[in-house]
Parts: sequence; C-alpha cells; structure tokens
Amino acid sequence: MANGLLAAQPSWWAALNAPVMESTTVGVTPLTIVGALGVLAAGALLHRVLHARATRYAHDQPGWPPERVRTGLQLLTAGMAIATLLTAARVAGLSLDTLAFVWRLFNAPLVVVAGTDVSVVTTLSVALVVFAGFRLSALAQGGVRQWARHRGDLDEGSVGTVQRLLHYTVVGVALVVALQTIGIRLDAILATGAVFAVGFGLAMQSIVQNFVSGIILLLEQSIRPGDVVEVAGRLVRVEAMAVRSTVVVGLDGDRHIVPNSLLVQSTVRNLTMGDKPVRVHTRVGVAYHVDPDAVVAVLAEAASSLSGRIADKAPAVLFDSFGESALLYDVYVWIEEPWRLPAARAELNHRIWKALAAHQMPIPFPQRTVHVTSEPRPTGQPPSPLVP
Repeated sequence: MANGLLAAQPSWWAALNAPVMESTTVGVTPLTIVGALGVLAAGALLHRVLHARATRYAHDQPGWPPERVRTGLQLLTAGMAIATLLTAARVAGLSLDTLAFVWRLFNAPLVVVAGTDVSVVTTLSVALVVFAGFRLSALAQGGVRQWARHRGDLDEGSVGTVQRLLHYTVVGVALVVALQTIGIRLDAILATGAVFAVGFGLAMQSIVQNFVSGIILLLEQSIRPGDVVEVAGRLVRVEAMAVRSTVVVGLDGDRHIVPNSLLVQSTVRNLTMGDKPVRVHTRVGVAYHVDPDAVVAVLAEAASSLSGRIADKAPAVLFDSFGESALLYDVYVWIEEPWRLPAARAELNHRIWKALAAHQMPIPFPQRTVHVTSEPRPTGQPPSPLVP
C-alpha cells in the first residue's frame, strides 16, 4: 500500500523531495529550503510585532531608563535571530552533524598567539566581550544618572566624575577579559613592560603625566564638569573631563583642550568650589575735596542696584587709601552666578560712573607738571652742544 502511494506521487513532488545535500539524519531538499525561508519570514514578522509591542510598553513606563530599554530591545532582537536561525536550519534539514561541521570550520585556527589558537569564533568572542563591556558601562552610567536624578541633591560635576570612573573600570575589566580570551597573558605584558618601562616613560612622559594628572583630578574632585575656573588669566567653564585632557568653554563660546597636567601643577582659581556665590570687586578714585562719607553712601547705593545681586548680602564699600590724585575706594558686591563675573563688573563700573556724575563727584586722573629751568654757566666753561 505504501509503495503504491509512493508510486502515485507526481514527478514534481519527487523532485522537490530529492536530497540536495546528504546528511546522516535528514536530507536537504528544495521543499525543506522553502520551509526554512518561510520560517525566516515568519520569524522576521514575529520579531517586528514583538519589538513594536515591547517599544509601546516601555514608552508607557516613564520611569524606565532609555539605556535599559534599548539594551532590552537589543537582547530581544538577538534572541529572536538565534532562535529563528536554528529553527530554519532544522526545517531545512541540516542535522547536528552539519552544524558541528560548521562549528569546527569556524573554530579552525587562523593564527597562533602566545600558544593559543585564534579562530573566527575566538575573534567574535573577543569582539562580543568588548562590546558587552561598553554596553555594561553605558547601562551603569545610566543607572548612576537615574539614581542621582532621584536623589536630587547631587551636583552635575560629582555625577560626571563617578560616571567616568565607572566607565574606565568596566571597560578596563572587559579589555582584560578580552586579552585573556585571545591568549595574551597579563604577566607577559607586565614582564615586557618592565623591560621597556624606562624608554617608554621617557618617550611618553608628557602623555603619562597628563594621564596621571587626570586620574588625580577625577579622584580628588577639586575640578569637576560644570565648574567655573580661571586658568592662565582666563575665565572658563569646564565642559568635559577625560584622563588626558579637559575641555573648557570660554566666555566667547570657543572650546579649549587643556592638558590635565596644567590644571594639577599650576594655580587654578575655582569660583564654584564650596559656596557658589562670588564677589564682584572694583576700585574707583574720587577727588580729595569730596566728603568720604558722602562718597561711601553714593557707591553703596549704586552697588545695591546691580542686577543679579544676592539680596541678603549687602554690598561693602571700603575707604582704602590715599592715592596720588584721588581717594581710593573698594566696592564689593555678591552675585549668584560666577559665569556673570566679567559682565557684572562692567555693569557695576557703569552704575558707579553714572552715580558719581549725577552727584558731581569727579574722578580725577593723574596729572604731571614739568618745570624747565636754566642755570647760568660757570665762567670759562664752553657751552654744551645740547643747550643753545
């Protein structure tokens, strides 16, 4: 009966079921190939549906960090791809022997590094470890940012410093694991480094110096992203910090890359370290004949009208000294934002000038009087060629 059914099959059905590649268990036929393609199409469609639903569900959860959602979707894609490929291979008729042959093919050694065979699988494993290290670093940094946002009492500089240290730690561990996977032993690297340490240190002195300075800055946190500092006489804001250099932004908007060794070895004025308010200072000279008490009152009134001034910190006006041409007064005003320091000083000078002019209190400028006298020449002395 069975032979009769087989004999009754049309020729095209027999052609579709004819083995394309012999296997120990299941043969690969045109029909199984079509089935495998159908499995791939169904898997792609199912992945699209699941990805869309997962994206909508994550969008309805505002508390979920975007980095965690992105990583979850990537894991979903990878899992669906692996499951679809294995199912399609099985439907196509590929046996475990065939998969084992492919695995042995990709495990064939390409090169030998430190006694370890490096194959395609090893290379992909190293790349996967490094990629996983960067992804874990991004997830950890996102978690720190989310935790700091919930806390609410942490400044941006501290959060940025923790994120950079966490990034270097996770990526460093991933690189160590990748080196061990590919067969490079760390003790051999250290032994080689001990031999070339002196020459390498002399050749890379500047880079190593900046690198060590960057680690000191990240650990010490004396300068953090967002701080307003004065470096080499210029007021700048710290935008980003790395282990070799620091990116700062000037008042005119241009960005400068400052070596970390300059920040460690030179004197840097940090206007946002500790208490954020800063004091604007200017000095003015008023004529001697004007009453100092009246001048102090006028200067205090002008300083009180400065925009952005802290209300609970009264301006201070001090009669400093007796100058050559005027009485010198120092004016101090507290403001909240250090980045406005140059603009606030300019505004304070403008208000002082207008106030003194309105009260007819002149600001003298130095004057010099030169007296030219001629002395009679002694008798018998010839005239000097420079004196007529």
